[in-house]
Amino acid sequence: MADAAHIPLGVGFYPDWFYENYGISFGEAYYFDPETRVETRMEIDRRLYERFGDVGLGAPDPKPKPLITFGMVMLPAVFGCEIVYKDAALPWAMPLNLSEDEVMALEVPDIFNTYPMTEMIRQINYLKEKYGTVVGDINTTGVQNLALKIRGDQLYFDFFENPDLCHHLLDICTQCVIQLFQFNHETTGTGAVDVTPMCDPTLYVIPNCTAEQISNATYEKFILPYDNRVADACHPLGIHHCGSINEVLPGYAKVHHLKFVEIGFGSDVKRAREVFGPDVAINARINPVLMKNGTADEVAAEVRRLIDQGDPLYKFSIDTVGLTHGTPDENVRAARMTAAEYGKIDGGRKPVRAKAVQAEALRQVEAGAQVLDVNVGVSGIDEPKMLKAAVAAVQAVTDVPLCIDSAVPEALAAALSVYEGKALVNSVNGEAAKLDRVLPLVKEHGAAVIGLTMDDEGIPAGAEKRVEIAETIIGRALEIGIPREDVIIDPLAMAISAESRAGVETLRALQMIRDALGVNQTLGLSNISFGLPGRHQVNGAFLAMAVQNWLTCPILDPTVWEMRLAVLISDMLLGRDEFCMNYIRAASKGTEGDAGRGSAPEPAETGEGGYEALKEAVISGRRKKAVDLTRKALAAGMDPQDIINTYLIPGLNMVGERFERKEIFVPEMMISAKTMQACVDELTPVLKQQSGRSLGTVVIGTVFGDLHDIGKNLTRLLLETSGFKVVDLGENVPAETFLEQAKAAHADVVGLSSLLTTGDPHVEETVKALKESEIGDQIKIICGGAAMTPRFVLEVCGADAHAENAADGVSKIKAFLSL
Repeated sequence: MADAAHIPLGVGFYPDWFYENYGISFGEAYYFDPETRVETRMEIDRRLYERFGDVGLGAPDPKPKPLITFGMVMLPAVFGCEIVYKDAALPWAMPLNLSEDEVMALEVPDIFNTYPMTEMIRQINYLKEKYGTVVGDINTTGVQNLALKIRGDQLYFDFFENPDLCHHLLDICTQCVIQLFQFNHETTGTGAVDVTPMCDPTLYVIPNCTAEQISNATYEKFILPYDNRVADACHPLGIHHCGSINEVLPGYAKVHHLKFVEIGFGSDVKRAREVFGPDVAINARINPVLMKNGTADEVAAEVRRLIDQGDPLYKFSIDTVGLTHGTPDENVRAARMTAAEYGKIDGGRKPVRAKAVQAEALRQVEAGAQVLDVNVGVSGIDEPKMLKAAVAAVQAVTDVPLCIDSAVPEALAAALSVYEGKALVNSVNGEAAKLDRVLPLVKEHGAAVIGLTMDDEGIPAGAEKRVEIAETIIGRALEIGIPREDVIIDPLAMAISAESRAGVETLRALQMIRDALGVNQTLGLSNISFGLPGRHQVNGAFLAMAVQNWLTCPILDPTVWEMRLAVLISDMLLGRDEFCMNYIRAASKGTEGDAGRGSAPEPAETGEGGYEALKEAVISGRRKKAVDLTRKALAAGMDPQDIINTYLIPGLNMVGERFERKEIFVPEMMISAKTMQACVDELTPVLKQQSGRSLGTVVIGTVFGDLHDIGKNLTRLLLETSGFKVVDLGENVPAETFLEQAKAAHADVVGLSSLLTTGDPHVEETVKALKESEIGDQIKIICGGAAMTPRFVLEVCGADAHAENAADGVSKIKAFLSL
């Protein structure tokens, strides 16, 4: 990404785009005939140049590339997964769904003597003999991705119910990933070409797409140790992520040797940059739904938004991967041209973007910041120029005092020269050279200064030496005319994960500096919790203890509610908040939804309020309790349909809402669904006795090319519990199968599910096949899934309804049948 005039923006088309436009096939021959693959890649380059050469895609006269590639299905295939090849799709590995006994009997396979790896080695030898070298690599899938292919979705339950199996399986997967990574590097020198073109190809890149389906706690407990085993054996490391990275960011911050992260659409780019810092390259992905269904102006606006969040730009790129047939050419051009114009890099580095800096300043002030620290320290930039510009930009939108933060005296001087008012300089320490260079600047501009209790020998372990350094700093300041009240001492918080007494010594230093020197004190609180889980909680507790010991100017992020709450409560308890008004005002706003939140009492099982505990048991996934309560309700004479409608469905609806808000993740949602199903199993015999017929027959399935079925499974569950007969075709279902099964079942409704935009052509094909068949006027068709939009479903495909979620789908199916 370095030494470019502007940020790179990659364009990746899904196979159906090439197949539908030019008849270029990605069937089995593409992967198993090296000459077919070489010719296909040359044809792709020519076609892209014909169509998008004006924005830099393709090549007019491409040269042969002896490419090896196998998608991310090599290791699943080695374990025995069936691989599905189609002309217009990437190869898919069908899950093995091994039983517990089968998983526990697994051993690490002999990868290099197992098909299809043996075939790939034959191709490598062929290409080397003909061309003298090979390029590319075999996509080494991530540890969790591979485990899911072997165990299936049951792995999500195993995280909670069978941790020993998880660790056994993840250990085997990790050993296989390391072996394949090392083979790729020995063979081609690369490890990322088949995962993403947007990073240094010599990096080892783990595809971790399924990590967004679990909570960070689950990631850190089960997956992180194995990702780090891979990283320690194969580094520098990158992580590829198709979807949102937001939940697992804290876990990814603990991955060893990390140099590149590819974050999917829906990710908070700014927060990712804050977590990973300026030295990790970030590639942000544009939502393929926007690329296909948005306007060129909307695409350009999204590219600009991502660029504004991506500083430093010399470590930033954007990718428009997965563009399917029907994506407007003008959207591709808009993305490329916007990146070239708006993403310009000044001398290989991006200048401060005033609007982004100003927006962050206002966000911090709104959250309660009373001083803003301004720091632009990135290796290789013109720091005096950048810091001066940043200070001017922030002062243009707020009059909150600024702390000018730099280790470069020239940068401090440049920023102080444009600062209006009394600045705070960060910082000096006990080193004589530092004091000689910085204190005169502080005096010249009438500023205040932070003094760090460290010197040429580093940071003292004990409080006593820190007090001595503080005395030296204050003494030198007084000598040149800086008043005592303009010196703020930072006794330095260190990580207790590395030294158990680090917190104690910092608190002692605060006390001793207060008693001996009587100056204001500051502290970078987040250092104390480095490397620990629950960092906000640790930082908040430490803040309260530090404030009691004369910390007057804490350094923290006020947008983190736990930290702001700790400040408010500390001030209130120490008598600094008259009539508790600051605390009451903040709490009444319900910041982050946390103020006033308490633990709810356990709902009563029976009585006037009904079986509310049954609903709670579904929400929390406590199967045994839920089944027991269902039996009690039946024994008490409650109507089974009332149990479903009053407790089970509302409970599962609440689970769906929490899932959408990212409060829970796939494993928790599936356990809740499994809990509800166990209750329904108790009620089904009674329901059948009461009614000999169903409300109607619904055939549902996930369209061809898509193996995601969680939304479909929830829909099936709601339909069955509502009284419908459901024929579930599973996932990866061709159009002809939908039609055959709809006929055989005498279906009233057919439901299509698709999570990915790559399924769009198959949705369209399936709707057309059903509508044009002899049963087309007898059935209704409803489509749903993350990639589906009402316009696409209703206007492009011609289906009868679009379902926003499972509950909405059931409601519309009932409306079809006038129920």
